[in-house]
Amino acid sequence: MNLKQILEEEVFFIRWKNKYVLFIPKNGTKIIIEKNIKNIFEKCKKNLNLLNKTEKKIIKSFIAKNLYANKKKIKKGSFLPTSLTILVTDKCNLNCVYCSVKPNTIKKVIDLNIANKAVDLIIKNGKRKKEKKVFFTFSGGEPTLPWESFVNIVDYIKTESKKNNIKSEIRVNTNGVMSKKQAKWIMDNINSIILSLDGYPEIHNKQRPLKNSKDSFKIVYNNLKIFDKKKYKYIISPVITPYSVKNMKKIFNYFRKNFKNAGYFFKYFKSTGKGINLRDEKESYKLFIKNFIDLMDICRKNNIIFKFTKLDRREDPDYCALGEGMFLTPSGLISSCVEVLGNDKKLNYFIFGKYDFHKKRFLVDESRRKKYFKDKSNIPEDCKKCFAKYTCQKHCAKVNFEKTGKINKIGDKMGCDFVREQIKYQIIKKVEKL
Repeated sequence: MNLKQILEEEVFFIRWKNKYVLFIPKNGTKIIIEKNIKNIFEKCKKNLNLLNKTEKKIIKSFIAKNLYANKKKIKKGSFLPTSLTILVTDKCNLNCVYCSVKPNTIKKVIDLNIANKAVDLIIKNGKRKKEKKVFFTFSGGEPTLPWESFVNIVDYIKTESKKNNIKSEIRVNTNGVMSKKQAKWIMDNINSIILSLDGYPEIHNKQRPLKNSKDSFKIVYNNLKIFDKKKYKYIISPVITPYSVKNMKKIFNYFRKNFKNAGYFFKYFKSTGKGINLRDEKESYKLFIKNFIDLMDICRKNNIIFKFTKLDRREDPDYCALGEGMFLTPSGLISSCVEVLGNDKKLNYFIFGKYDFHKKRFLVDESRRKKYFKDKSNIPEDCKKCFAKYTCQKHCAKVNFEKTGKINKIGDKMGCDFVREQIKYQIIKKVEKL
């Protein structure tokens, strides 16, 4: 990589007040500079020979410090996951208007023997790697729907973790449609939950009705009140659509008024699955991004948990289950995506292993895993001159694949704007503390 290419692809400038922040994403370096220094770098990009002696000295000094180096090494070892996401079932008791799961899915609940073997594998890997803690997440479908299976797996995790003298953290992604008794059991046995509530009644019931088309809001709201009263650790995760985006801040204020101890994880719907039927207007997404950054700032100032794309998530294709994590489908398949359940042959690219009943163990297709790893490592041409390229992971691999046939070819460029604005906000806030 020559000097011009280094400056074009690894050195970026972000406007801050009447100055600039020089940002090197490979190692997270952030330097406040004057406009005249920025102009030297810009001149160098065009032609190094245009610089005078002083300007060349500045550039060479910069290069000598290797500010663009120190790239985090990517782990390419064996598949030894220490966290497990169990997709307990693809069944669900809601009929969300934007559901990303294929409508004609074969409804299935995971075999307990498969789930327990996966738990054994995670604990074994945790001990082998001398980890202090291993992690388990339940998702779906709605993971609490097959309640008995869900409880049995949780009990097995806790028993085996104690037996092997290793700590375990258990989390659940749920739609909150459950009985009060079940909600109380979750508080006693699960470390934390992410619960879907799309807003106040009018919005939530329109976007997330029950299977029988009746309203689901009251059930979810009442369970959230139970969690909130006991100061249980939970995050409310609304999905924002073109229908609700104009009321995004109103939704947030409604949550703050009714739930005193909530954290938040705002998401914009994906135009896949049933979501493809919703009008994905560019102006709606722009408004979502603006509102998101505003809420991000409010939560930062008020010390409220607010999930977002973190600046310090360096280049790491292990993200999305291929490194420390593992997604287990209801059929016992190992997936690299929480939304790929193995029942759509068009998405088999994301499946790289399965449980073998005859051999009584999980088999991993290393060639498929390594291909995914390699594909995810490659930075698309469109991304090479973007300051967020090592953080966003080319946005959602599944969305990219469904829209372009490749995971490293951008299928949702509006998603790029969303990530860039989050990263820009964090950079500015960090330099303000310098």
